[in-house]
Order: sequence, then structure tokens, then C-alpha cells
Amino acid sequence: MRLDKSLLVHFAISHVDFLSVANALLHILALNGLAALTMLTFTLYAGVALGWTRMVTGSIWTAVLARNIANVASAFIDYIQAPT
Repeated sequence: MRLDKSLLVHFAISHVDFLSVANALLHILALNGLAALTMLTFTLYAGVALGWTRMVTGSIWTAVLARNIANVASAFIDYIQAPT
């Protein structure tokens, strides 16, 4: 089933709640300028890429798998960079 793009935009906008946005803003404000900009940029592009993956494949599970791979990679990078 092919989804109408305007329906997707409406769905995305209607599912952004105030608490999620406030939580994201508080996390960004807790960081310094460069870290906040990096986090915001990465999150924006990751969201677009995962949304594109969902639209192209027609399955949410491809995007879920890609997100989990990114989470594991991030945890691994944090682990190897942690001071001993």
C-alpha cells in the first residue's frame, strides 16, 4: 500500500507532543554549543533517513533495525572512548 505524503506529514505533525519537544530542548540546552549543534544535526538527518527508509521499503521494521544498529554502534563508541 502506497501512503500519501500529505498524510504522512499530517501524521508526523499530529504525533509530536509538547513533552517530547520540551525534553529534547532541555537535553540540547544542557550541552555546549558545538555538541548541541552536532546532536541536532545528526538527529535531523537520522530522522530523515529513517523516514525515507520506511517510505521506500514500506516496512517499519527496516527503520527499527537501522535505529537499533545505530544505538549499538553509539554504545560501542562510548564504551571504547570511556576512560579506564
